[in-house]
Amino acid sequence: MKIQSSTINSAISSLEEVCNKFNFFQDFSNHLDTVRNKITKSEVMIPLIGEFDSGKTSLLNCLLKGDFLPTGIDPTTSTIYEIRFSSGKDLVEIYSSKDLIETFEDLSELKNKDLSKATIIKVFSSSKVLPKGILIVDTPGLSSDIHAHEKTVVDYTPQADALLLAVDSHQGFTSTTLNFLQTINVLDKRIFIILTKSDAKSPDEMQDLMKYAKNQLVIKPEKVISSSAKPCKVEDLKLLLEKIWQSKEEIVNENVRKELYNIGEEIIQNLNIQISSAKLDTAEIDTNINKTKKELNLLMERMNKEIQKSKDMIHDSKNRAVKSFENYMLGEVTSLVTIAFEETEKLENAFDAGIKRASQHAIKEVFQKDVESIIKDLASSIDDLARRVDVGPIPALGFIKFSSEIVKIFLLDSILPGGVFYAVLGRIGIKFATRWPFMSTLWNTISMPITEIIKSIGKVIARSFVEKQIKEAIGRATDAFSEEFSLVVRDFIARIETEIIERFSSSKRATLDSLESLKTEKIKKVDEFKTYIENLKSARRSVDDTMISLSK
Repeated sequence: MKIQSSTINSAISSLEEVCNKFNFFQDFSNHLDTVRNKITKSEVMIPLIGEFDSGKTSLLNCLLKGDFLPTGIDPTTSTIYEIRFSSGKDLVEIYSSKDLIETFEDLSELKNKDLSKATIIKVFSSSKVLPKGILIVDTPGLSSDIHAHEKTVVDYTPQADALLLAVDSHQGFTSTTLNFLQTINVLDKRIFIILTKSDAKSPDEMQDLMKYAKNQLVIKPEKVISSSAKPCKVEDLKLLLEKIWQSKEEIVNENVRKELYNIGEEIIQNLNIQISSAKLDTAEIDTNINKTKKELNLLMERMNKEIQKSKDMIHDSKNRAVKSFENYMLGEVTSLVTIAFEETEKLENAFDAGIKRASQHAIKEVFQKDVESIIKDLASSIDDLARRVDVGPIPALGFIKFSSEIVKIFLLDSILPGGVFYAVLGRIGIKFATRWPFMSTLWNTISMPITEIIKSIGKVIARSFVEKQIKEAIGRATDAFSEEFSLVVRDFIARIETEIIERFSSSKRATLDSLESLKTEKIKKVDEFKTYIENLKSARRSVDDTMISLSK
């Protein structure tokens, strides 16, 4: 749907006018200020998303005309890169969380920097290859095991103006990519697909892949193009980005239209509460307020029980994941002992690799599946509670609307990179990038020549000794994994609880404020009260008209 800026601005002004008439709409007024800022911004944000090693970073290097951004066979960083073109000069800004920690002007220096503490790197290129105002965000690979700290796909996707999805032509549309498309479908964002590494495919193969992308996906892409970083075949990509920039106003307006429509629905809901409750006299309002408070407190009490039950289930799942990690590693003991005797120099790397595999198995195959089910059940329980609790004339919708949002927020946080499961994998990965303390102990223990051990205590005893040391190392690794995992799970649970309580409290506060406001108005003169009711109805008609204009 193409919508004019004049319609958007008119809709914002109309909604602001309604909100300014009633003091209980202050939160909506603040939200509208945020929406207005979106249509005046000078940039269009386009995250570049794809599986690890899909070639997306190589394409950006082609656009930058230099091997500046790190690429490689193994993921080495979880850092987010924000790339801007047509700047006054080349400049790199390195951030840790929100703090600027370093700047430099030579883009090639990126290769020599220690980026272990960096969360966001902003690259300003003087190259005119793309217009100023295009912000490309290079995100972590969908199937990498690195935690994307502050800014991840989860953070960038909802606020993006459009999405670029890089798909490796060799791999095609993997289950990870298809799951991502299924997940973001609820966000209703424009998506453009880039088939990378097209140089190694025949024209017929590329034609089949493009046909599949256009017709068979759960989300219909706006456009599908092919590209290759070897050689730098990115002309179609440049044209696509320029077209997105040229369509900036249309894209941003469409995103804003959807947001305004949602705001309008909530305003009408609150106006209906006011109008339907206006039939009560002051005494009846007092009774209704007290009754509503009791019912909402009861709902909060029951919600807390459901939250606690879910928290207990998540903790149980965490413990099962830790046990799974330990069992997986114990299954590696025989192989590790053999390596200790036959290829001693490879033991430490083999142990590290086993830890990573065990972490991935425990988190993805045990914990992730459990939590996705737990969160869905929790949202369903909250929804059911709100429908069964009697809150008088107040529509239950006001208290259950956030249940679907809970699923969206926390399933995004679990499925996509940067979520809780990738967080602990990231920490484990970082720890194993350097030698762990218990590995040093183990290594020192068996670092003497194996032949000397065999000579001194015999081969059978030596193998038994080494096996014991490896099992002790696995025990320490399990403790370390459990400690790191517990911290991430604790934070994840706290986010769930805080999100639900805050959203419920906000809805509860708005409802009670609305009733209290009605009571104050009712005490005034009858004529004034009638005028107030007419103002409410007039405001509702105004919002209805605004939503109709947004729907055209």
